[in-house]
Amino acid sequence: MFAAWRDKFCNSLHRPVQSIMPRASLLEDIRADTLDESIPLPSILRKALYLATKIRSEDLKRWVHFELNGYKKEDQLPDYRIIRSASFGTAVNRAWKVSNAPLPTHILPERMAHIVGESHLSRSARELASLLESKENSFKIPWPTFIMQHFNELDCVQVPLIEAWSVIPRGAIENVLDTVRTRLLSFVISTVSGNDRDTNHLISCIYED
Repeated sequence: MFAAWRDKFCNSLHRPVQSIMPRASLLEDIRADTLDESIPLPSILRKALYLATKIRSEDLKRWVHFELNGYKKEDQLPDYRIIRSASFGTAVNRAWKVSNAPLPTHILPERMAHIVGESHLSRSARELASLLESKENSFKIPWPTFIMQHFNELDCVQVPLIEAWSVIPRGAIENVLDTVRTRLLSFVISTVSGNDRDTNHLISCIYED
């Protein structure tokens, strides 16, 4: 009888350990991966997606889904994916042509200046990483046609634009990917420390600066 009670007691102690260990091991894997720059971010995010399922965190699952698949227009874009960008263009008239000229966006209406002056990097982590493989120092985002037309119609514009674009520095894309990696690491560290019971913790780790 004692042996049966002993076995039952030992089994009751052993079961929680079995349930905790896979989660602890997964957390350690993600922690190690975030610190290893040679491991692609999408691979780490897929592990994080599995972790979100294991710990039943809808916030983590939603954020990882967006980072893996990209953000749609109606989705909340984290601050680290919104950057200020300068604008340049090519202007031509009968006498001359100016290429890659800085554009004074302050002469545009406020709403238009905001559109061309603030770039929303909504692409997936994999797409952003693939841009960096090109070794380009910057990337162009064409102005919307209606904004370029309005610019050309302003009285102060003497030479009309034939093309205009906002510039995304390479470093801005690198910063997005680094921020995702760092915030995921912060989440893992806080979870291991026992702070994952705080319902506001995940959002503060991921969406706030």
